[in-house]
Amino acid sequence: MPTPSRIERVRVYRTGATVTRVVDLEGSQPEIEIVGLPLALLDSTVRVRVKTGDVRAGAPQIGLFARPPADLPDPPDEARLRELRRSIERDEAHIAALRHECDLLAGIRVPARPRGEGRPPASPMPARVALERFTHGSIDQRLGRIRELEVGLHGKREEAADLADRLHRSNREHLADRQTVSKAVRFPLHGDPAGPVRIEVDYHVPGARWAPTYQCHVDTRTGDTAIHQRAVVVQDTGEDWSRVQLELSTALPTRFSELPELASIRIGKAQPPAVQRGFRPPPTGAAALFADFDRGPLPGAPRVQPTRAWAVQTVALDDVLEMAELEVEEEMADSPDMDFDESPEPAPEMRMDRAESALAADGFLGAPPPAPQRARSAAAPAKRKKARERDMAPGKPMPMEPDEAHDALPTFADLRLAGARSPDRGRLSPADPRAEYRASLDRLGLTLEDDLSGLLDQAQQRARAAASVGLPPGTSDIAGVIGAFDYTLHAEHRVDVPSDGTFHSIALASRSTRAELTYVVVPRVDTNVFRVAAIHNPTEAPMLPGPVEVYVGGRYVLSSQLPLVGPRGRFHLGLGVEQGVRCARNTHFRESRSGAAVVAMNELHHTIDVTLHNQLDRPIHAEVRERIPAPAENAEVAVEEVRVEPPWEPWDQRKVGGARVLGGRRWTLDVPAGERTRLEAHYVVKIYANNEIVGGNRREA
Repeated sequence: MPTPSRIERVRVYRTGATVTRVVDLEGSQPEIEIVGLPLALLDSTVRVRVKTGDVRAGAPQIGLFARPPADLPDPPDEARLRELRRSIERDEAHIAALRHECDLLAGIRVPARPRGEGRPPASPMPARVALERFTHGSIDQRLGRIRELEVGLHGKREEAADLADRLHRSNREHLADRQTVSKAVRFPLHGDPAGPVRIEVDYHVPGARWAPTYQCHVDTRTGDTAIHQRAVVVQDTGEDWSRVQLELSTALPTRFSELPELASIRIGKAQPPAVQRGFRPPPTGAAALFADFDRGPLPGAPRVQPTRAWAVQTVALDDVLEMAELEVEEEMADSPDMDFDESPEPAPEMRMDRAESALAADGFLGAPPPAPQRARSAAAPAKRKKARERDMAPGKPMPMEPDEAHDALPTFADLRLAGARSPDRGRLSPADPRAEYRASLDRLGLTLEDDLSGLLDQAQQRARAAASVGLPPGTSDIAGVIGAFDYTLHAEHRVDVPSDGTFHSIALASRSTRAELTYVVVPRVDTNVFRVAAIHNPTEAPMLPGPVEVYVGGRYVLSSQLPLVGPRGRFHLGLGVEQGVRCARNTHFRESRSGAAVVAMNELHHTIDVTLHNQLDRPIHAEVRERIPAPAENAEVAVEEVRVEPPWEPWDQRKVGGARVLGGRRWTLDVPAGERTRLEAHYVVKIYANNEIVGGNRREA
């Protein structure tokens, strides 16, 4: 009986997501089965945790589940169907015979009146009339019988079709509908809980992606700012996320990370560096455990049924044999004159198939004749030891067994111990997941009519297509901007994300902060005054790059792009043109000659006059950006600032993310409400009298 569960939490990564299901139990239950899981989930990522309750969960097993077909109201009567089909055949043959008789009767013609040489004989009218009556009456009688048979035949055909359909459906009761096939997780529970039990099951599924977006509401009068963090999320995992706690992470859950190797620190005699090994090769000499099996039972000895406990002890003996063999090999390396015989190893043709494993408690199947012994030289252990050390050298990739190549993340529950006659006997190998899937359907008494591999591959392809779908316009991929750290964003409320392969806008959180408004104008280029808000990041996490919708006074103003902002950092956001502040710029030019007659200089006097008029009912902080000529290195030109009121300061455009601009200057000032402020700058460009500036001596248009 499937156990009810619900999706409690979902964490979406750059690609893929980890889903957490919750199972609430009242009382003890020996086994838990959770059904309805997506076909695209990765089996090796399933984890079971007991949150509350005095119970222990066993190793999970992944299988398939399908809803059985609806039960028929009553079983079909096959004998009645056979009888109806025979009756239909008889009626159809009878109708065909009657139609043939009608065709024969219709072919009878009344003979014409004979012609004589003299006077014609009398016409046999009564006989001719009797013949006409016979033929027409016989045809009418047979047509009536045909109509009666056809009416009955129609009812018999309908009844036979209904019985045939019910019989067909009853014969397909063991076939699972591919629309209802899903993955299932089964695991045992150990213990007798005294209260309610809560169990969480985590699994990773591909087919999900997200990107950040924002909304910024600014009040220009008070500076109060609200930042709404949002995200666009797409998922096509095969299950809808309804009322879930959503988390968005910038990490990659399946990325390989190698743990650092910590060397031991010892006091005393110097020790050779230990080889840090994350992989241990299979123990050698395990074939000796099967020597008695290969020799067969003793005459008259009772047949002993092997048990699973004996198999577990056999696995433990492998480690003991490996340590003993390593000690022997070390001694052999020191004494190369010693020699010994290897334990008998069975031939491949004398090994048992995995399905016939004697360790599976399926019965003793007999023993093959003993295999011949093979001798080896004393140098073999040393060669094998050197080869093993060479394989385990740091930096060399660990060897992967052929059976492990299909699953990059094997789990202990998926390992199976090979039988005594298997070529891989004495070794643990990952089981074929598709065999487990078929076995789970067999337990339900169902079979899958479609190709199982095609069904699973289709689910994986559908999930990968959703994970690689293009982002909406304006959004950016977070993979290239997060650097070496990963972050997680949490949604404040439960959300719904359907599994439809399209992006959905999700509200994550809202934060309040303050904005410092500055009115920026570059009158040399444009006299419009722009509002720029310096906003502080109100969170302890960074704000990732993404599109932001800007609202001023509750009205939408524009859309912009938010850069990467660190925790508690500050960013600038444009709020559009402020119509309540006016700017006017006027320039004056005067050219004069100075110096002696031999070395004369031309002085190009430029005056910049800027007027700011604040028509708002509140004071503003303004920034006026200007630029004066900057002579190149070794140029015969000099630029001098004569008078600037009020004083300005050098300004580098690269501070706000722009390109480098030479000769940048900036006025920063406060303009009271309803007042005008005048800014004036006077600079002189000095050149030799016989030279001119490219583009004209007048630099201000």
